[in-house]
Order: sequence, then C-alpha cells, then structure tokens
Amino acid sequence: MAFHSPSLPFRALVLIFSLIVSASTSQMLGDAPFTQDEGSYQDSIFCPRGIRNKPGGVIFLVHGTGSTGEESWGQTAYNERLAAVGKGYDICWVTIPNRSLGDAQLSAEYVAYGIGYLSQRSPGASNRINVIAHSQGAGLNVQWALTFWPSLRPSVINFISLAGDFKGTSLFNPLCGLSRLIGGCAASVLQQSPHSKLLAAQNSDQDLDSGASALVPTTSIYTIYDEIVEFEGVSGFTSSINGANMIEVQSPSVCGPTHVIGHLLILIDEAVFNLATDAVVNGRPTDINNFDRTTCDKQVEQLVDNVDFLPNGVTALLSSVLGEDRVTMIYNEVTRLRVPREPKLQPYVCERGYAKASDCQSSSGFQNNSS
Repeated sequence: MAFHSPSLPFRALVLIFSLIVSASTSQMLGDAPFTQDEGSYQDSIFCPRGIRNKPGGVIFLVHGTGSTGEESWGQTAYNERLAAVGKGYDICWVTIPNRSLGDAQLSAEYVAYGIGYLSQRSPGASNRINVIAHSQGAGLNVQWALTFWPSLRPSVINFISLAGDFKGTSLFNPLCGLSRLIGGCAASVLQQSPHSKLLAAQNSDQDLDSGASALVPTTSIYTIYDEIVEFEGVSGFTSSINGANMIEVQSPSVCGPTHVIGHLLILIDEAVFNLATDAVVNGRPTDINNFDRTTCDKQVEQLVDNVDFLPNGVTALLSSVLGEDRVTMIYNEVTRLRVPREPKLQPYVCERGYAKASDCQSSSGFQNNSS
C-alpha cells in the first residue's frame, strides 16, 4: 500500500515509546541552548496579516533549502486561503538566515524559537500551533528542533511535512563533489547527505526502524516523482518517519500515478493542499477518508495560476545546490557560505548522547567549523 494509516492505538504507542526513549537523556538536560540574540529570531518571523487571535491559532510555515519564507509560501494557498479555512487561522512563516544554506543546526534554532514564540501567541488553540514545512525545513529543521528542544512538543498540534528529507538525499553528493573544486559546498547541503553526521545524530535516539520517529502527531506527504528527494518509491523511503501517517500523492487512494508533481510543485499542488488542510482543520494527522479527489484534476489550472512561482523556485534551488547565483542576488552569499566539510555538531548533541564526542565542537558557536 502506498498510503499508510496506522491505527490510533498504534500511533499513540509509537509516540509514547519514542518520547520515553528520547527523554532518558535529552530531557534530563532540558532544551538545547539558543546562540543568537532574541531580536534576530523575532526578526525572522513574518505574519502577513498580523496575529489576530484567530480561533484556530497560528499556522507556522517553514521553507526549504535556498529559499525564503516569502518565496516558498507567499504566493501559495497556504498563505492566501488557509487562513480562512475552518475556524480561521493566523498565518506566519520564518525566513531562515542565508536561505537555509548555512549550518542546519543554527537554522533549527530559528524554527525552535518560532514554535515557542508563536505558540504563546496562539490562545485560540490553547497556546498550540500547527507546523507545515517543506524539504530541509521539515526533514532537518523542524525535526531537529523537536528533538533537541523537547519542551516544544506539547505546543505542536500537527507537524505536516511536504517532501521532507528525513533520511537526506544522495543527489547532493555529486554536485558537492563538483562544488568542492571551487571552494566547497553549502553546509546544509552537506548535512543533507544520507550519511551525514547530523542525520545520524538526529535519527539515532529515536531509531525504531532505520530512521527518525515522529515526536508529535505527524503527516508526511511525498511524491514518487520527486527529483530532489529521490528514491522515494511507494514506501516514501526518504520522507519516511516512524509513527507518522505516510501519504504518497500517487497512491490509488489519493490521485493515482498520472498525477505528476516534483519537489517544488508539491508546494502549489491543490491535492497536497487539501491533504494538509485536513490535518490542520481536524486537529490530527490526515484521514484519507476526508480527501477530495476532485482536487487531483487541477494541475493545469494551478500551473497557470502560479506561473511566477516556478522560475523563482527553480533558480533558488539551483543556487543552493550548485552554488550558482540567483541572477547575482545570492552569489556572494552562497560563495561566503561554502565549507570544505560538514560542520561539526554542537556540544549539546554529544552531551545528550546523540553522537560521539569527536563529532562535536568543544564549545558552542557557529563559525563554520568543519569536522
């Protein structure tokens, strides 16, 4: 089956088990430290219509590699329509510094802070929020934040991952090999390698079956035609996360194999939006029985409506992978962020038993230190 919907008792047992296991070390030490000033984190959060204390609370949107909050979400239904669905929601997104090309551990700090900050501004949902994230934003940044800031978990109603690379992607390996000839590769791209030390740490303590485990109610939506998060297959290999509802867009129970969308199109796909909306409105992982199959028929319409979205997204993505400029705008930024090797892990990772001491820095701080 391409759509996996574990029974409620099974999902509950998985979540309870993973929380107990991860709590043994991580929660004894509490949350990981923040390394930036509070103003930096607050400045990264943008709510296009402000926060109006909507009954449904805040929906927090997290972008992926090479993008910004505005570029990933500003022109999509997640900004323009989701606010008015159901009880009504306040929409906010984060723009991670350096287009999320820098150390993913630092990027996760911005996500962790955003979850805590926005949940306190979500009284309509009892100080809880929904989190929707794309690509690295889901597979690394949100998952890392929930792993190393365990106090945030009760603040998340649902975590909805769109093409999240929880197991990384092999695509970046040959590209980084070429990029090293001219000075290295972006830190977060190296960290998204399937064999990176960051992913090994993230997946280690919650490992039930060779991968990360859901730490909050989680829906992972993926496409078998993903050209970036490759080798998904019918099981969603790269986007898989234990205890989550795994939804393949091309499943016969969803849109079927003729529904061709890739890594960027998943952000503007009407069917995917319908799946994500179900999780938000109903306050739990998506129930496939609520899926509106007519949304599968809107591919041509959505491409016409989002004609400006794709060129921006593609060039931003190529910039992050190849180190090429986005028509000169981010060339200096990408060049500045190139590192020869994957950055070392932060001290808190080893202190909590997620990695061996030699994999971690001896002191805190993000200075592009390499292992």
